[in-house]
Amino acid sequence: MKLNRLFILPFLLPLFGFVEILKTRTDSFVPRDTTSLKSFGIKVIEKRFRHKTSEPLSIANYMTDVRITLKTQSISQINDYGVVQFIKGCKWESIWNGSQLEKLMSISRDHFGEPTKFIHRDWEVDTDSYDPVYQSYDGDRFALWRWNQDARSDNPETATFTHFKPTPHPTVFLTDQPGTSYKSATSTTAIQTAKNSTLHFKSCLFKMSDLPETTDRPGSNIDMSRAIHCFEWKDKWVFNFQTQSMSQPEGIDSICF
Repeated sequence: MKLNRLFILPFLLPLFGFVEILKTRTDSFVPRDTTSLKSFGIKVIEKRFRHKTSEPLSIANYMTDVRITLKTQSISQINDYGVVQFIKGCKWESIWNGSQLEKLMSISRDHFGEPTKFIHRDWEVDTDSYDPVYQSYDGDRFALWRWNQDARSDNPETATFTHFKPTPHPTVFLTDQPGTSYKSATSTTAIQTAKNSTLHFKSCLFKMSDLPETTDRPGSNIDMSRAIHCFEWKDKWVFNFQTQSMSQPEGIDSICF
Protein backbone atom coordinates (compact mmCIF):
# COMPACT_ATOMS: atom_id res chain seq x y z
CA MET A 1 0.00 0.00 0.00
CA LYS A 2 1.20 3.48 -0.80
CA LEU A 3 2.11 4.75 2.66
CA ASN A 4 5.18 6.36 1.13
CA ARG A 5 3.66 9.75 0.38
CA LEU A 6 5.94 12.30 -1.27
CA PHE A 7 5.64 14.92 1.44
CA ILE A 8 4.62 13.17 4.66
CA LEU A 9 6.66 9.98 4.62
CA PRO A 10 9.44 11.22 6.94
CA PHE A 11 6.84 11.94 9.63
CA LEU A 12 4.82 8.72 9.45
CA LEU A 13 7.02 6.43 11.52
CA PRO A 14 7.73 6.98 15.21
CA LEU A 15 11.33 7.48 16.26
CA PHE A 16 12.74 4.28 17.70
CA GLY A 17 16.05 4.00 19.49
CA PHE A 18 16.76 0.36 18.71
CA VAL A 19 16.04 -1.45 15.44
CA GLU A 20 16.59 -5.18 14.94
CA ILE A 21 16.60 -6.89 11.55
CA LEU A 22 14.87 -10.22 12.11
CA LYS A 23 14.98 -11.58 8.56
CA THR A 24 15.90 -10.40 5.06
CA ARG A 25 14.82 -12.04 1.81
CA THR A 26 16.03 -10.96 -1.62
CA ASP A 27 14.97 -12.17 -5.04
CA SER A 28 15.71 -11.03 -8.57
CA PHE A 29 14.34 -11.60 -12.05
CA VAL A 30 16.69 -11.22 -15.02
CA PRO A 31 14.96 -11.52 -18.42
CA ARG A 32 16.53 -13.30 -21.36
CA ASP A 33 14.55 -11.85 -24.23
CA THR A 34 14.57 -8.06 -23.88
CA THR A 35 16.93 -5.27 -24.87
CA SER A 36 15.67 -2.73 -22.30
CA LEU A 37 14.96 -4.48 -18.98
CA LYS A 38 18.09 -5.59 -17.14
CA SER A 39 16.59 -6.74 -13.82
CA PHE A 40 13.58 -6.57 -11.51
CA GLY A 41 14.22 -7.29 -7.84
CA ILE A 42 12.73 -7.31 -4.36
CA LYS A 43 14.07 -7.14 -0.82
CA VAL A 44 11.76 -8.01 2.11
CA ILE A 45 13.06 -6.95 5.53
CA GLU A 46 11.31 -7.96 8.75
CA LYS A 47 12.08 -5.53 11.58
CA ARG A 48 11.49 -5.10 15.28
CA PHE A 49 11.57 -1.64 16.93
CA ARG A 50 12.04 -0.65 20.55
CA HIS A 51 12.81 2.66 22.25
CA LYS A 52 15.62 0.98 24.20
CA THR A 53 16.99 -2.53 24.59
CA SER A 54 15.67 -2.83 28.14
CA GLU A 55 12.06 -2.62 26.96
CA PRO A 56 10.27 -6.01 26.98
CA LEU A 57 9.72 -7.68 23.61
CA SER A 58 6.01 -7.90 24.42
CA ILE A 59 5.60 -4.20 23.62
CA ALA A 60 7.94 -4.05 20.62
CA ASN A 61 6.71 -2.81 17.23
CA TYR A 62 7.00 -5.14 14.23
CA MET A 63 7.10 -4.17 10.56
CA THR A 64 7.75 -5.50 7.06
CA ASP A 65 9.89 -3.14 4.98
CA VAL A 66 9.97 -3.81 1.23
CA ARG A 67 12.18 -2.42 -1.57
CA ILE A 68 11.32 -3.13 -5.22
CA THR A 69 14.08 -2.35 -7.71
CA LEU A 70 14.02 -1.77 -11.47
CA LYS A 71 17.12 -1.56 -13.66
CA THR A 72 16.97 -0.82 -17.37
CA GLN A 73 19.60 -0.45 -20.07
CA SER A 74 19.11 3.32 -20.29
CA ILE A 75 17.47 6.08 -18.24
CA SER A 76 14.88 6.77 -20.94
CA GLN A 77 13.59 3.18 -20.70
CA ILE A 78 12.59 3.39 -17.01
CA ASN A 79 9.23 4.89 -17.89
CA ASP A 80 8.51 1.94 -20.18
CA TYR A 81 7.72 -0.14 -17.09
CA GLY A 82 5.21 -0.01 -14.26
CA VAL A 83 4.51 -2.01 -11.10
CA VAL A 84 1.00 -3.09 -10.15
CA GLN A 85 0.62 -4.43 -6.62
CA PHE A 86 -2.20 -6.69 -5.47
CA ILE A 87 -3.24 -7.20 -1.85
CA LYS A 88 -5.29 -9.77 0.08
CA GLY A 89 -6.01 -9.99 3.82
CA CYS A 90 -6.56 -7.37 6.52
CA LYS A 91 -5.32 -5.45 9.55
CA TRP A 92 -7.37 -5.51 12.75
CA GLU A 93 -7.39 -4.77 16.47
CA SER A 94 -7.57 -7.50 19.11
CA ILE A 95 -8.75 -7.04 22.70
CA TRP A 96 -7.97 -9.47 25.54
CA ASN A 97 -9.65 -9.29 28.96
CA GLY A 98 -7.71 -12.16 30.48
CA SER A 99 -10.07 -14.92 29.38
CA GLN A 100 -11.75 -13.88 26.11
CA LEU A 101 -10.39 -12.55 22.83
CA GLU A 102 -12.34 -10.02 20.75
CA LYS A 103 -11.40 -8.89 17.25
CA LEU A 104 -12.45 -5.57 15.76
CA MET A 105 -12.14 -4.22 12.22
CA SER A 106 -11.17 -0.79 13.52
CA ILE A 107 -8.19 -0.02 11.26
CA SER A 108 -8.75 2.02 8.11
CA ARG A 109 -6.87 2.93 4.93
CA ASP A 110 -7.41 4.89 1.73
CA HIS A 111 -8.35 2.69 -1.22
CA PHE A 112 -9.59 3.86 -4.62
CA GLY A 113 -9.96 7.44 -3.52
CA GLU A 114 -11.87 6.92 -0.29
CA PRO A 115 -11.29 5.80 3.32
CA THR A 116 -12.33 2.23 4.00
CA LYS A 117 -11.81 -0.59 6.49
CA PHE A 118 -8.44 -2.24 5.99
CA ILE A 119 -9.84 -5.47 4.60
CA HIS A 120 -9.38 -7.20 1.23
CA ARG A 121 -11.34 -10.45 1.13
CA ASP A 122 -9.96 -11.38 -2.28
CA TRP A 123 -7.09 -10.12 -4.42
CA GLU A 124 -7.50 -6.40 -5.15
CA VAL A 125 -5.31 -3.75 -6.73
CA ASP A 126 -3.35 -1.98 -3.99
CA THR A 127 -3.85 1.67 -4.93
CA ASP A 128 -5.15 4.81 -3.27
CA SER A 129 -6.45 6.21 -6.57
CA TYR A 130 -7.99 4.60 -9.65
CA ASP A 131 -4.60 4.36 -11.36
CA PRO A 132 -3.31 0.78 -10.97
CA VAL A 133 0.33 1.83 -11.33
CA TYR A 134 1.95 1.62 -7.91
CA GLN A 135 4.52 4.36 -8.45
CA SER A 136 1.90 6.92 -9.52
CA TYR A 137 1.07 9.97 -7.41
CA ASP A 138 -1.10 13.01 -8.12
CA GLY A 139 -1.20 12.50 -11.88
CA ASP A 140 2.49 11.58 -12.25
CA ARG A 141 2.58 7.86 -13.05
CA PHE A 142 6.29 7.62 -12.20
CA ALA A 143 6.41 9.94 -9.17
CA LEU A 144 7.25 7.35 -6.50
CA TRP A 145 10.29 5.87 -8.20
CA ARG A 146 13.30 6.77 -6.05
CA TRP A 147 17.01 6.83 -6.72
CA ASN A 148 20.25 7.18 -4.81
CA GLN A 149 23.48 8.64 -6.12
CA ASP A 150 24.97 5.20 -5.55
CA ALA A 151 22.88 3.02 -7.87
CA ARG A 152 23.51 0.00 -5.62
CA SER A 153 21.73 1.64 -2.66
CA ASP A 154 18.03 1.19 -1.89
CA ASN A 155 18.15 3.32 1.26
CA PRO A 156 14.98 5.48 1.25
CA GLU A 157 16.41 7.95 3.78
CA THR A 158 19.03 9.17 1.31
CA ALA A 159 16.94 8.77 -1.83
CA THR A 160 15.34 11.33 -4.15
CA PHE A 161 11.91 10.93 -5.79
CA THR A 162 12.04 11.13 -9.58
CA HIS A 163 9.02 13.46 -9.25
CA PHE A 164 11.42 16.10 -7.94
CA LYS A 165 14.61 15.28 -9.82
CA PRO A 166 15.37 12.84 -12.67
CA THR A 167 17.62 9.92 -11.88
CA PRO A 168 21.21 10.16 -13.20
CA HIS A 169 21.36 6.39 -13.83
CA PRO A 170 18.91 3.66 -14.93
CA THR A 171 18.32 2.10 -11.49
CA VAL A 172 15.26 3.11 -9.43
CA PHE A 173 13.28 1.58 -6.59
CA LEU A 174 9.98 1.68 -4.70
CA THR A 175 9.28 1.09 -1.03
CA ASP A 176 6.33 -0.31 0.89
CA GLN A 177 5.70 -0.42 4.63
CA PRO A 178 2.19 -1.66 5.56
CA GLY A 179 2.44 -0.15 9.03
CA THR A 180 3.46 -1.50 12.43
CA SER A 181 1.89 -4.26 14.53
CA TYR A 182 2.19 -4.20 18.30
CA LYS A 183 0.60 -4.64 21.71
CA SER A 184 -0.34 -1.38 23.36
CA ALA A 185 1.89 -0.53 26.31
CA THR A 186 -0.50 2.05 27.77
CA SER A 187 -3.33 -0.12 29.10
CA THR A 188 -4.54 1.14 32.48
CA THR A 189 -6.78 -1.86 33.20
CA ALA A 190 -6.57 -5.63 32.90
CA ILE A 191 -7.72 -5.27 29.29
CA GLN A 192 -4.94 -5.50 26.70
CA THR A 193 -5.11 -4.43 23.04
CA ALA A 194 -2.99 -5.09 19.97
CA LYS A 195 -2.78 -4.13 16.30
CA ASN A 196 -2.39 -7.13 13.98
CA SER A 197 -1.81 -7.88 10.31
CA THR A 198 -2.15 -10.86 7.98
CA LEU A 199 -1.59 -9.51 4.47
CA HIS A 200 -0.46 -11.17 1.24
CA PHE A 201 0.96 -9.12 -1.65
CA LYS A 202 1.84 -9.67 -5.29
CA SER A 203 4.08 -7.01 -6.88
CA CYS A 204 4.00 -7.40 -10.67
CA LEU A 205 6.03 -5.67 -13.37
CA PHE A 206 4.32 -4.72 -16.65
CA LYS A 207 5.09 -2.76 -19.75
CA MET A 208 3.29 0.56 -19.32
CA SER A 209 1.76 0.03 -22.76
CA ASP A 210 -0.03 -3.04 -21.34
CA LEU A 211 -1.62 -1.16 -18.41
CA PRO A 212 -4.90 0.80 -18.37
CA GLU A 213 -4.97 4.35 -17.02
CA THR A 214 -7.68 3.42 -14.52
CA THR A 215 -8.99 0.16 -13.11
CA ASP A 216 -11.44 -1.31 -10.58
CA ARG A 217 -10.71 -3.06 -7.29
CA PRO A 218 -10.21 -6.58 -8.73
CA GLY A 219 -8.24 -5.15 -11.66
CA SER A 220 -10.63 -6.74 -14.13
CA ASN A 221 -9.17 -4.83 -17.09
CA ILE A 222 -5.56 -5.79 -16.31
CA ASP A 223 -4.30 -8.67 -18.46
CA MET A 224 -2.23 -10.72 -16.03
CA SER A 225 -0.83 -12.77 -18.90
CA ARG A 226 1.10 -9.61 -19.83
CA ALA A 227 2.88 -9.44 -16.46
CA ILE A 228 6.63 -9.74 -16.98
CA HIS A 229 7.22 -11.10 -13.49
CA CYS A 230 5.50 -11.09 -10.07
CA PHE A 231 7.02 -11.29 -6.60
CA GLU A 232 4.93 -12.47 -3.65
CA TRP A 233 5.52 -11.28 -0.10
CA LYS A 234 3.67 -11.11 3.22
CA ASP A 235 3.14 -8.85 6.22
CA LYS A 236 2.12 -11.17 9.08
CA TRP A 237 2.24 -10.11 12.71
CA VAL A 238 -0.40 -11.36 15.18
CA PHE A 239 0.01 -10.79 18.91
CA ASN A 240 -0.54 -13.82 21.16
CA PHE A 241 -1.81 -12.57 24.52
CA GLN A 242 -1.34 -15.92 26.25
CA THR A 243 2.37 -16.12 25.41
CA GLN A 244 2.77 -12.31 25.37
CA SER A 245 4.68 -12.54 22.10
CA MET A 246 4.26 -11.69 18.41
CA SER A 247 3.51 -14.63 16.11
CA GLN A 248 3.59 -15.13 12.34
CA PRO A 249 0.72 -17.42 11.32
CA GLU A 250 0.80 -19.34 8.06
CA GLY A 251 -2.53 -18.26 6.60
CA ILE A 252 -4.76 -15.19 6.55
CA ASP A 253 -6.81 -14.69 9.72
CA SER A 254 -10.47 -15.71 9.45
CA ILE A 255 -11.64 -12.22 10.45
CA CYS A 256 -10.45 -11.01 7.04
CA PHE A 257 -13.18 -13.07 5.37
